[in-house]
Amino acid sequence: MGTFLKVDGDKFSDKVTTTTDKLNLSKVKIKLRHISFADGNDSLVIDVYRDYTDYWIYIRSGELILNINDSINIRLKAYENYTNSSTFKNNQGEIVTSYSESAFYDITKEQLAAICEANTLDIKVRGSDGCIISNGDKFLIYCRKFYNQFYDSTKYPETANMEVFGIWNQLTNWFYNLSTAGTVLCICLGSFILLLIITLLCIS
Repeated sequence: MGTFLKVDGDKFSDKVTTTTDKLNLSKVKIKLRHISFADGNDSLVIDVYRDYTDYWIYIRSGELILNINDSINIRLKAYENYTNSSTFKNNQGEIVTSYSESAFYDITKEQLAAICEANTLDIKVRGSDGCIISNGDKFLIYCRKFYNQFYDSTKYPETANMEVFGIWNQLTNWFYNLSTAGTVLCICLGSFILLLIITLLCIS
């Protein structure tokens, strides 16, 4: 199925999860996740992440609205993945608090197919204390690629070799995984390395 999809499961687990890296949109990250259970049932969800932000909007208490072609809204109820905060000192010695939150939204294969057939897509992540609106063009291509590689390879074959994750997306995902595996020190180190890479690219 290619490197786009990531499969997690073994003979000792009761489920197999198929997902991808997170896709960066405006102020949020998003991805699809399919879970196959041992009893034959399955589930498809959209995960939305707001990590290391200045404030919560409590997306766990809201909904995800996917607007298709400026006319059709798919509304999905939020379920909490996590909500947490961390406090650390910045370079100026000031105490800073960052906020992270994530929710998942059940979606059907039919709803995903409707998104894939769209000409335009806009995304609204609504929480109990605010909302974020993003252009969904990148997610539209992402959904088509997911559908092609997971459900039906005859659909959207043009996406088979299409790169939906740019270098910036890949770097930020790598640094996020590094930071969550360690401490805030990893975040600072990752930011420094990323800044160094950008500087070298600009010089060259």
